[in-house]
Amino acid sequence: MNLDRILKDLQRVNLDKPHSVFSMYLNTDSTDPGHRGEWKLQLKNGLNSFENYLEQSGNLVEYKHFQHVREKVENYVEANQLFFKKSVVLIASSDDTVWFAETFQMNVDSEFFWQENAVTDQLYQLKSRFPRTGIILLQHAKTRVIDAEVGEVNDTVELAVDGETEKWIPTNQMEDTSFRLANTQVKLNPNRTFKSLAPMVDRLAKDKGWEEIVIAGNKEEAELLEHYMNKSVNKIMNQNILDKKPQKIVEEII
Repeated sequence: MNLDRILKDLQRVNLDKPHSVFSMYLNTDSTDPGHRGEWKLQLKNGLNSFENYLEQSGNLVEYKHFQHVREKVENYVEANQLFFKKSVVLIASSDDTVWFAETFQMNVDSEFFWQENAVTDQLYQLKSRFPRTGIILLQHAKTRVIDAEVGEVNDTVELAVDGETEKWIPTNQMEDTSFRLANTQVKLNPNRTFKSLAPMVDRLAKDKGWEEIVIAGNKEEAELLEHYMNKSVNKIMNQNILDKKPQKIVEEII
């Protein structure tokens, strides 16, 4: 997900009546004691309030436009509710030019809007709480890099030191056995090893547009990598978590 681009596109939306944009922020976190899974009722009430208002206003064209959007929203919810995380953000226009629907591992306040433009305040808040982040996981001669944003994994890259050349290479270019044995059989010169890794991480940070960088692993190795990097590191975690699933790691960092 490239949230910066999505937000820029949504900010440009400004429709003329009778068309409008439906913006929905829905808390679907069943563990939240303040909601207890009542999101279905909140959604129904939110949709009904707009539909009733438009019906009573006598604006038949806009009323039909809202019904069109409502059907799309309800179809999306029906098809995807088993995969909902802690929240759903959905923005849809009645002229079908706008459709954004994502579920996030971060909470939102349930709100519904029907107006000429997309309401993006809480999307910006999500981005502020978890900006585009690079998570660098170190484990001796292996490294996993996670590109994450708003609590979600965008991409992962795995690197390992080649025992013959002592260079970091993508693991998809190595034999499986070489990668498995990397941690036990490769003897590292720490300064040389992490000095050569640093520009690779800096390049990823630039290409991915990271706003924050987190390094997790052996404290000495993490600090050595930080020393050789040009980019600033926001946090070092003295934890060996490389073997955990990427999404689980992101959720722990949230």
